[in-house]
Order: sequence, then structure tokens, then C-alpha cells
Amino acid sequence: MLPTLANLALHNTPFPTGVVSDAERARMLAAVTQDGYALSYASDELKNDRKIVLAAVTQNGIALRYASDELQNDRKIVLAAVTQNNRALSYASNELKQDRAFVLAAVAQNGYALAHASANLQNDREVVLAAVTQNGTALYHASANLKNDREVVLAAVAQNVAALQFASVNLKNDREFMLAAVTQNGYAVRWASDELTQDRAFVLAAVAQNGRALSYASNELRQDRAIVLAAVTQDGAALAYASNELKNDRKIVLTAVTQNGEALFYARKEFQNDRKIVLAAVTQNGIALRYTSDELQNDREIVLAAVTQGGDALSYASDELQNDLWIRIAAATAHVQPRIDLIEEVLLPLFKLIAVELEPILQDRTEVDCVKIKLIENAVIGLGRKVMQNKPDILDDDQKHWNLVLEKVHALDELIGDVTRNPCIWTETLEEFPGLVYKPEPPGPSSKRDRPADEGDYTPKSSKMRIAAALANARLKLGLHETLTPTYRQRA
Repeated sequence: MLPTLANLALHNTPFPTGVVSDAERARMLAAVTQDGYALSYASDELKNDRKIVLAAVTQNGIALRYASDELQNDRKIVLAAVTQNNRALSYASNELKQDRAFVLAAVAQNGYALAHASANLQNDREVVLAAVTQNGTALYHASANLKNDREVVLAAVAQNVAALQFASVNLKNDREFMLAAVTQNGYAVRWASDELTQDRAFVLAAVAQNGRALSYASNELRQDRAIVLAAVTQDGAALAYASNELKNDRKIVLTAVTQNGEALFYARKEFQNDRKIVLAAVTQNGIALRYTSDELQNDREIVLAAVTQGGDALSYASDELQNDLWIRIAAATAHVQPRIDLIEEVLLPLFKLIAVELEPILQDRTEVDCVKIKLIENAVIGLGRKVMQNKPDILDDDQKHWNLVLEKVHALDELIGDVTRNPCIWTETLEEFPGLVYKPEPPGPSSKRDRPADEGDYTPKSSKMRIAAALANARLKLGLHETLTPTYRQRA
């Protein structure tokens, strides 16, 4: 078992002094690799062992405090320690803290190491610029002179806008400088003077870069239509900071929810029940369905748009629509957070729909409504894709289950494939499937499947035999034992 800091501390004594055996050296190396602080229990000889100390500081930079004086002056070891933890520089030798080249390399690895550099180096423009480029908030440790340096502060703000709070008062009151800052990151307006937060052009530049910067604008400018429109165009959630009057502006609300569907939360009740606005919101983010009225949560087109975008939106649909097969399929194959838990349960209803459409062929007629078949085919393909995307990598019970689900999907896909190889009667109406849009292709075999044309495949007899076999295989994969009868039509 590897030694740990806990069982090293239990002895409350350092490793033996004097000649250290290879076994003791290996034991300490294993300990510091697991916990750098274990170096504190090492003998003086091991604290001066370069390999052991390097392993310790790589795991925990602060372990440098327990290294020998010699190794606290070792550039490679100290740089490794500082890379892991900026505070490690405080345990470096005074010589290294004063070494410009070394500190420059250290702050390039961890900008906040500037806090432990000498005062002279905290006033060194190149060193500070390197530090704030790596970590903008390192500006806090720069000299007052460099906190007033435009280039240094802008570099810090580019890395982390919060660094602006450490800039000089002079720069924060400088309109030209602050305009450059908010153009780079609109949130910089947070640290602007009161005078600038009332400056229309300044605030407009800020919200155009980051809509939520509107939260720091003056009350007067939150009532400015052009500014609010620019803000919600950039980030719909900025609607939260608009004046009550502008939250009642239909164009502003529509712009906001089109950019960020969840902005619907900040809209007035009348807009949360506005069909056009809600449809725009749920198309952008399905979860916005939670903020609309019961009436629209029972609107099939709106719910279908919502669950197509995000599967989790299904939870906010009416009970009736939550049980709608096509809506459940859309949720299972959603672009974001698909409800993969629904995949297996929708396969049987899909099979029954296919069986209904196959009855004409099984009754020696070759006419099939290919619009419905294509709807089902697209659903099966989408379900199969989601199963493949979410299949576990490790062979365990979950993966075995997914393999079974995938077999069921493949069985339906094969069944659909046999149908699409037969002549079809194309129908352009989708009255039984409101909300679903399909543009019919010319009659004939599916172009997507790219199967070779074979005259024999198109005869009623061969079609019937092939499809009957495919139906039997699908029933087997789905665990069905009932035979195909017209009652499928009633159940579907």
C-alpha cells in the first residue's frame, strides 16, 4: 500500500536521518507523488533530493516550503511549484524573487505569482504585462504607476473584466479609456463612474457588446428604447433590466425571446400568452414553455416546437400532449437534452403504425401512403441516431440494454426499408399529423437508401412475402407474440 500523509503523520517523526536506503527513497517518492505535503516528514537528505522535491511540488506547489534551501533556489523546481500554485513563489529564495528573468517566466505560467515578486518587479512593465495577460486580476499586485497604464489595464481587462476594479481612479473616469474597455467587454461599465453610466453613447457601446451591461445603466437610460433594443438584441435576458414601460413593448419582447427564449420569464403576462411570442421563445429554447399559459402548453404546434428544441420541455406540456406519440418522439430525438428514456417505449406504437400502413400490401395491393411512411421512417432514423450517440462505452448492463434497444430500432428500419422499395401513392396532406412538415419526393424507391433497382422486387407477390417476413422479425425483436390483424389500426 502506498504511504500517505496521514500514516506518515501517525508516526510523528521524520524519515530516518543518515544514509537513506533505496527502499526509503522509493517510499518517500511514492508518498509525495500522492500528496506533496508528505515532504514535510522527509529527512533533510530527502528534502534535498531533486527528484523527490520535484514530484512533491508538481503535486502541491506549497510543498516548496519544506524543500532544502538549495532546492528553493532551483529554477526548474520553483517554476514547477509556481505553475501548480502561485503562492509557492513566496517560498523561493530571495535571489529568485529578485531575478527578473525567472519572475517573468513564473508570472507567464501563473500571473498571480506577481503577488510574491519583489516591489521592483511589481513595477516592471514587462513583468506586469506578462502577469495580467495570464491572469487579469494580478493587476491588484501591480504598482500604482502601472495601474494607471492604459495598455497594461486593457490587457488585464481583456483577460478578466473584473480586473478593471483595480485600475486607477483616473482611468476609470477617463471616457476614452472606458469606452475602449466597454467596447472590449461591455461588463466593464460596472466599474465606470456615475457620470459615464448616464452617458448615452457610452452605455449604448456597452450593451451592444454585452446586453446585460444594461443592469449598470442609469434608470433614465433603461427607459431609452434604442438602448434597450440594442441590449436585448445582443442578449435577450437583458429584458430583465428594462424599464416596466419597455417590458410592455411588443417588438422589444419579441426581439428578446428570439435571441434567448428564457427571456419570456421577464415578459408581461399578456406576452406570455401571446402565441407568436411564445412560439419564437420555445423555438429558441424549449424550456421557455414553462413560462407560458396552460392554454399554450396545450397547443400542439407550440409544444412540438419546444420539445424538438429541448427534450426536457416535455415536462411543461399539458398532460394530454405529454402522451402524444409524435410529441414524445420529438422529445426523444430533440436537439438539446433528448429524452432518451422515451426511446424504447415509442417503438411499439411506431411498429403498430407501420403495420397499419402495410395492410394494403398484405391484402395484395401495392398502394401505400408514403407520406406517413416517411414520417415514421424519419422518426426511426432519428431514434436510431440517438441510441448510437448515447450508447455507453463500457460493456455493462446499460450497454447490453442499449444493444437490445438498437436491435429493435434496426428491425423497424429494415421493415421501413422494405416498404420504401415498393411503388407508393404519394399524399401531400398531413391532416393526421398536424405540426409535422414533410415535402414529398417523386414516387419510387427512397433515394436515401440507394438500393439497386430489381424488377422482381416490385411485384406484389415478392413485396408481400418480404414485408411479411420483415414484420415477423420486427415482432420478434419487439417481443410481440400477437399476429398482424386489422385491430392494429384500432390500437394505433
